Amino acid sequence: MRFLTASSRFEQLPVPEKWKLLDNQLYLDDNNDIILCPRNYITDGFTIPNILSVIAGSKMQYDTRASSQHDFECSYGKVIKVHLTEQELLNMKLLHVYNGMFVCEDIPLEYLEAQKTTFKETNARFARMLKTCKNISKLRYNLITKAVYFNLSWILAKHELNMDELYEVDYGLLVE
Repeated sequence: MRFLTASSRFEQLPVPEKWKLLDNQLYLDDNNDIILCPRNYITDGFTIPNILSVIAGSKMQYDTRASSQHDFECSYGKVIKVHLTEQELLNMKLLHVYNGMFVCEDIPLEYLEAQKTTFKETNARFARMLKTCKNISKLRYNLITKAVYFNLSWILAKHELNMDELYEVDYGLLVE
């Protein structure tokens, strides 16, 4: 299990604690599923209360790939699986090196499938993803992986995922 793409790049939006993911993210899970978090997804970086960020550190100073994927799954109750292997992505030049980092181009929709996921699966995947991040301390890992079970956004924020507009900006996520 590992991220196939480089660390996330974000654009800060003109509202508090909202960031737009600039690049597609790919994660190879322990069952060999490749999971996509699409570019232009709007996140807050780490969905933790500000009081916890005081204890655990700034939200955006860490590798945010795991939290972006977790936020995406919590927003939609779905995970996007890629029906191509890593080698196929490389051969099709959908995954390639740019400026010394692996980046992912927009994967055609015919190779993607949005599948329902559960709260438990989402949190377990988040914990696996966090383990691959190099700059998260054991204390922060333990704190965050337990705190996500108190995440009300799973219940409250279910947006409709329109696969035809997957790579478009969903500004509806700015209002919750």
